[in-house]
Amino acid sequence: MSDYELNINNFIFLLKNQPNLFSKKEKAETFQLINSQSDDMKSLSNAISDWCAEHPRIDDALADLEEITTNEVTSRGPGSTKVNSKIPKYQLDKRTLLNAIQQSSATEVDEKKNNGKI
Repeated sequence: MSDYELNINNFIFLLKNQPNLFSKKEKAETFQLINSQSDDMKSLSNAISDWCAEHPRIDDALADLEEITTNEVTSRGPGSTKVNSKIPKYQLDKRTLLNAIQQSSATEVDEKKNNGKI
């Protein structure tokens, strides 16, 4: 996986597994940002990196994931030729990113309903 692909994959992982890390406004910003990009890994990854640079909390979480992923690439299970990864590999394209953003917003609404806040 290239650095661009790794960055996008980790960002999708954050959206799916830590949706509360993103405010409603940040989700809307990222949706607009990704929607305005071409569907190539370099453009999408650079847009994510630039956006995260302005959002330190999310940037730190992404950096932590990058460290975990980098360590997993260099370590393999005993007798294994495959990387023992806890972070799934997602389909990497613009549509998947947009879907992850929308699903993270839906998760927020579902949690509020379950907690009786809606």
